[in-house]
Amino acid sequence: MLAGGDAGADGIASPRIYDLACRACAGVVVQRPAPVRLIEGGLPTEATVAHVMVSRYADHLPLYRQAGILARQGILVDRATLAAWVGTGAAELVPVFLR
Repeated sequence: MLAGGDAGADGIASPRIYDLACRACAGVVVQRPAPVRLIEGGLPTEATVAHVMVSRYADHLPLYRQAGILARQGILVDRATLAAWVGTGAAELVPVFLR
């Protein structure tokens, strides 16, 4: 079963994934696969990428300032990483734009 995520010591939310065991089958544990992320193998959730994009384009907050804000909160994210997240988010929005 998948429950809501908790923010860890690094401030990044990660989903809780529970193991389920069958009482009739000894030693068999089943686990639901982790949810698919926007960035394969990456830490940011869709909400994080959306926040960076909204801050960049709607709030006119440059990526270097966002990196500074995150650094003050103890989350070290390079500007190039934020730019890659924005590019990935923009690529996901292309079908919406083309409609």
